[in-house]
Order: sequence, then structure tokens, then C-alpha cells
Amino acid sequence: MAKDDQDQRLWRSVKPVISAKKDAKGRIQGLGTAFVCGQDGATVYLLTCWHVVETIGEANLRVGGRPARVVALGDDALDLALLAVDDLPDIEILSLSVGEGNKPLFRTIGHFWANDTKQNVAASRPLEGQLGAQRGDTSDRYRATAWEFEIRVEDEVFDRVREGYSGAPVLDAASGLVVAVISQKVGDPHGIAVDVANLKTIYPDADQFFADSPRDEGSGQDPWIVKTLDHFQQVQSLRERLRTADDPVVAVVEGCAEDWPSYLADDVFLDPWPAFHDMPDQTATLLNPTRYGDSEDAFWIALYHQYVPSGSRPADDREWQREAVRAWLRGHDRHLFLVSCGMEAHRWRWRRLIRASQAFLADLARREPGMRLLLLIVCQPCHERPPWWWSWWRRTLRRMPGVLWLEPLRPLQRPDLDEWCNGFTRDVLRCLNRDRLRDKLLDLFDTRRAEVRYRRIRQRLLEEGALDRARIGN
Repeated sequence: MAKDDQDQRLWRSVKPVISAKKDAKGRIQGLGTAFVCGQDGATVYLLTCWHVVETIGEANLRVGGRPARVVALGDDALDLALLAVDDLPDIEILSLSVGEGNKPLFRTIGHFWANDTKQNVAASRPLEGQLGAQRGDTSDRYRATAWEFEIRVEDEVFDRVREGYSGAPVLDAASGLVVAVISQKVGDPHGIAVDVANLKTIYPDADQFFADSPRDEGSGQDPWIVKTLDHFQQVQSLRERLRTADDPVVAVVEGCAEDWPSYLADDVFLDPWPAFHDMPDQTATLLNPTRYGDSEDAFWIALYHQYVPSGSRPADDREWQREAVRAWLRGHDRHLFLVSCGMEAHRWRWRRLIRASQAFLADLARREPGMRLLLLIVCQPCHERPPWWWSWWRRTLRRMPGVLWLEPLRPLQRPDLDEWCNGFTRDVLRCLNRDRLRDKLLDLFDTRRAEVRYRRIRQRLLEEGALDRARIGN
């Protein structure tokens, strides 16, 4: 992308965050930077720094003259905050990316006072630089990764920026994706670039903002055969409950993003397997209720905003909204709702979230008798392994009545590939060379690797063309 085009994207995305408070001389009491990272209907999401919110105050946050709500908040170590603003005009969404630590060249734009004395007009300027050594910051709540950085202005090099730049995006010059956020605290002699991957720690639904996230790689369009590998322990229980249970069921499973839990949810509907070239009749319904709270209403609101077509949306009335959701759901007589939540971020909310999901399903079942309902909650750790306290907390949660606890999702092993291939139906075998496909996947298991995460299997099947090459006639 040309530099001028990139700057135009930056100027439309990057917004000054200012305080609604002024002093006796009319000077605005606080300035920072935020950039647009996502949108849901009229709601625009912006990423900035925690210390910007702390300095200005949550009640005084303004972006584009509009009040900003705090959606997620870090701390002094994890210096990120996610804001939401309604009806923000003239925006450009900048996608996030998990950096590879290769010290990329970057470009950024931040805001500062055009006149430090008056403090009433925010100016902006593009800067270029390079990420340096990686560092880790730790508090009693979080551990966050960040980079040192250098800014180049003509022949000079700086390791700090002007006040107000905090919250500015660090765009990888090669990909145009945001890999970090500039943080320049008052009194700190050096600035840092906070890794955007830390956002997932404080906001478990952050995958929607990442261009290289599993949710953004077209998983909903993947061939259904890719979704059937190794969920046997979990999927049989879910299918049986969805088929026979008189009452709605809430199920809980542990699994990280690398396990692709959405595959498990979709796999429930692949019973029996369709013909190879056919599309499945139904897939799971992904929900993000925690964005709207942890009450029963949050599930209805999430369904309404995520799935009800905008042209058919009624007035802003709760009962009308619920009727619109029910009308949309009547397209099928059974539904599986998938909710993914971070273990750490929801540590003290799990009990409320499970109870709210049970209340939501009970209310929906009462309003729509005869509809088969199942809600699957995925407990996702920030890393591949759960935190040390999770085993104790899980034992406590398992005492809650009416919840089906499934075996945790796990990495795949060699026998899983054989079990999968041996289960191919006649329709699939007419289209796929099973042995060729198995051999290609077994290449992932070398002498040093006993297990492989689901995401690598998917990459091999799709991105490297193994599935296409295994088709009969190729």
C-alpha cells in the first residue's frame, strides 16, 4: 500500500480522545489517541491506553464529540483499554495482528496539542520508526508483552513521543496491520509499544478484531469435512442431548483458540454426514453476550444485534426485540448457541454467566415450546494451558445443577487421524483418496512432535491444498 493511501486510512481511523472537562481558562483537561478496530452496527470500537482512561476519567471520555464507554480495561502493566462510541462518522477500521517479534518497521499517527499553552486544538502527525527489544511488564493482575521502539525524524532518532500520542496504532509497514499501541506515560523517559495480543487477556471476544485470528480465516466457509476430525468424546454427548433432551441444556467445555471450538459446535449438526459436495443444513449460532453484560438479557440483546436483519428491526423495545429474535430462530426446530469466554477475564463471573445462560434457554423454551435448545460455553485460557487456579475453580463450578461438563478439547495425536479416516462414509470415499490425505497430515507429526493443535491441521488441509490434492481425479 502506498504511503499516502496508508496515511489516509490512518487519519480516518485515528481519533483524539479528549476530556469533557475544562479549566477556568478553557483548556481541555486531558488528551490521548485512539483508533477504530471494529464495528457492530452503530457501535464503533476503539483501542487506546489504560492510562489515557485513568487520566481523563471514564465519565469524561469524548471521541469525536461523543461520549465513549469503557468496554475493557487493563492496568498499569497491561496498558490497553477498549472503548465503544455510538454513531461515530467517517471511520476506517484498522485490523489487528499478532506480531511475530521480527522488529518490523512501522508507521503511526498520534495526537498532540497544537498549542501547549491553550490546549484547545488537537493536531496530528505521521511518524515512522522501528520496534526494538521485547519486554514484559507484570502487575498483581496481568503480565503484558511490549516492545521498545525508535522514532526517526529526518536524521534524528528518538525513543519517546509527545504527550497525547498514547493510544496511537503501530502499523507494520509491510502488512498494514496494527501490531502494537504506543504508550508514553507522563514522567516516563522512554515510550513502549504494547503488543495488541494483550487485548485478548482483558477482552476474550477480541478475536473479531484480528485479521489473522482463527475466527477471521473464513472458518464458517470451510468444507464441512474439515470440521469432523476428533470431537468424538464431546460431540456424541451433545448430539444425544440435542436430539432427546426435553429441557434445554447448557454444556461447558475447555479449549483454547488453537483447538477451534467452533468446529465442535458445527460438528454437532453433521449427523449423519451429508454427501461430500453438499452443504450442511445448519451450523452453530455464535454469540458474544458478555459484550452486553452477564444477565439473561445479554443473550437476547446479542442475538438481536448479531442476527436480526437491520431492515426488520423493530423499535427499541425489549419485548419487540425478543419477538424479532424468536421469528428469526423459527427457521429451525433446534439450535446450538456457542459462547466463548476467557478463563482469566471471567474468573469471578462464571457462575453468573452459567446461570444467565440457563435462564435465557428456559425463557426461550417457554416462548417456543418444542424447540430443541443447547448452549455450549467454551472456557478459553489466554495460553494453551489453563491457569493454575482453574482446576479448583472448575470443581466448584461443576457443583452447579443442570450443567453438562464435557471432556476438555486437546491436541490431536496420530491415532486420531486413523480414527477420522476410518469413519469416512461411502459418499466421502467416492470423492477423497483417504490414504493420500492421511499421509499428508501425518507429515505434521515428526519425531519430536507427539501432538498437533487443530489449527495446524486446518492449515495443512486448506492453505497447503492437501484436501484439494486428495480429491479423486486430481
